[in-house]
Amino acid sequence: MIDDFHYVPQGVQLEIIRGMKDLVFDGLALIVVAVPHRAYDVVRVEKEMTGRVAQLEVGFWDDGDLREIADRGFDALNVSDENGLISRLVDEAFQSPHLMQEFCRELCKLNGVTETSDGMAVLEAPDWDDFFARLAPDTSKAAFDLLARGPRQRSDRKARTLAAGGETDIYGAVLRAIAKTGPLTALTYEQLRGSLREVLAEDAPQRHEVTRVLEEMAKIAKEQIEGEPVVDYDNELATLHISDPYFAYWLRWGTHNQES
Repeated sequence: MIDDFHYVPQGVQLEIIRGMKDLVFDGLALIVVAVPHRAYDVVRVEKEMTGRVAQLEVGFWDDGDLREIADRGFDALNVSDENGLISRLVDEAFQSPHLMQEFCRELCKLNGVTETSDGMAVLEAPDWDDFFARLAPDTSKAAFDLLARGPRQRSDRKARTLAAGGETDIYGAVLRAIAKTGPLTALTYEQLRGSLREVLAEDAPQRHEVTRVLEEMAKIAKEQIEGEPVVDYDNELATLHISDPYFAYWLRWGTHNQES
């Protein structure tokens, strides 16, 4: 079994699969573990493996799974969601059970619930914008800052005028465009280009400029940020993937108070 196969450089992936291919054809079971959007790297690096690879997908948490976290926890605390707050929490969790748990804990704290209530307590809605913005993790801001800085500090990058006012460079513009989509956790170049047109008060950068930025961001995410890369760009499919739900969440809420 090879864990984190997606971390392996493509050239080394090819060497591994070619080295194992005859053994696999003879019946050896080989398991490679990768993030969902890299699930078929084995076939992509070695076409002869087509038809010999079966994917066992471990999906993200669905809405029902996330809702059960709140249902069980609130039942144990003897609190009621008469105002339909759970649905809002589920919508903002980016399919992450960890975010859902944090939401539930913070919501209970704001309602003064720190232990099981003697009588049924009804949870009241907070100021949602403030609630979600305050929970944006600082670690994701550090990742955002690294991506916004780009491969190196340069003073000669072309300034881009934002539709909301102010200026940024192409790295800042691309990150704002990603955030503008929701953000989507899988974003095609065409979707990103459409979003760039919305955030900029000028023509969107050329395709080669945008793809160069996405490739550099993916490289920074892999080499300079600890843990699973927060973003990963698939040049072959022209698709950007946000691998880390906490980073997706920060793009949605942590950027609210960022200066242009």
